[in-house]
Amino acid sequence: MLVSVIAPCLNEAEHIEFFVKEVFRQRLPSSVGLELLVVDGGSKDGTLAKLDALSIAYPPLRVLPNPEKITSFALNR
Repeated sequence: MLVSVIAPCLNEAEHIEFFVKEVFRQRLPSSVGLELLVVDGGSKDGTLAKLDALSIAYPPLRVLPNPEKITSFALNR
């Protein structure tokens, strides 16, 4: 089984590192995988650079674009 955490974001450079680390601190049964999908609406504050760096330490972290910049679009990606 795989648990997917979907997080729409926009300009969250100040908080994104804490958020990602807390998601991956979750303790799940060994039969359950965890992935984090951060759907970015075009951040301009360094959020994407931080996510790129974090994805090296956390391979199940994926960053997806949300050019529509609407939460419902992000969740449906």
